[in-house]
Amino acid sequence: MVSLRSKDGAKEIIFDNVIYTLNEMDLGTADAELSTFKGVNQVGEYLNHTTIGTRSISIVGYVFADSQEEMRVRKRDLIKLVNPLDTFDLVVDGYRLSCVASDTVRFAVARYENNNKLCKFMLSAEAVNPCFVPLDETTIKVALWRAVFKFPLVLQANEPFIVGVREPSKIANIQNSGDIETGMLVEFVAKGEVSNPYLLNLNTREQIKINKTLSKGEVIRVNTNYGKKTVLGTIDGEETNYFSFLDLDSTFIQLEVGENEFRWGADSNESNLEVNIMFSPKYLGV
Repeated sequence: MVSLRSKDGAKEIIFDNVIYTLNEMDLGTADAELSTFKGVNQVGEYLNHTTIGTRSISIVGYVFADSQEEMRVRKRDLIKLVNPLDTFDLVVDGYRLSCVASDTVRFAVARYENNNKLCKFMLSAEAVNPCFVPLDETTIKVALWRAVFKFPLVLQANEPFIVGVREPSKIANIQNSGDIETGMLVEFVAKGEVSNPYLLNLNTREQIKINKTLSKGEVIRVNTNYGKKTVLGTIDGEETNYFSFLDLDSTFIQLEVGENEFRWGADSNESNLEVNIMFSPKYLGV
């Protein structure tokens, strides 16, 4: 399925072959730019790094209606959604690509392609981030209490009554199935008092550490995504900038392609700590 969706998800135009029909869609390509260096008498060149550029897309389709007013409303919906002053998502088979229109929607001029019954349209857009991401974010509960309380409930005399158990492993293996590295949102949740929680990447030895004693119910979220790097804390429903609590040796860790092994912990009372990691794999094509 292919659709156009506003960034907040409130509006969506679906190419359902009833109201809107997709005729052509070119997802383009993302050009790679190579930075190289050539030494004296060197055969070939040395590759310093590679960057990936933007992606240009184009769509041709038709709008169908039963009256002049219905056609006017449906064309307005398309114009409003594909606005060069705002971003929208192109959704393709469960993946989304964030886009900004290169120009306003163009409609056919010829009467046979632009009337009260059907109207041909063309739109062009640029994906400044050329990667597709899944509609649903991946959430990994690294450290948590697992509930075991269930019905029917049978109570035995002289036996302990257990409502939850702590996951014993302090090591978590996270798989990034995407084509490039990606940032993540790390969430430290205090179920009781806990001091200086951290997340350590065992592959690179990079870590995220918060130099603070958390009280029960306090939540700290560290966002390592490019352009969104923040450290925010929430307690009693009030969100505050916690950047000053970030340890100076901390790194805004990226998830490498493939396996990423982490260890979580705290300087004290780590049994009161829950750690969640949320991320979206990035794909160069779908």
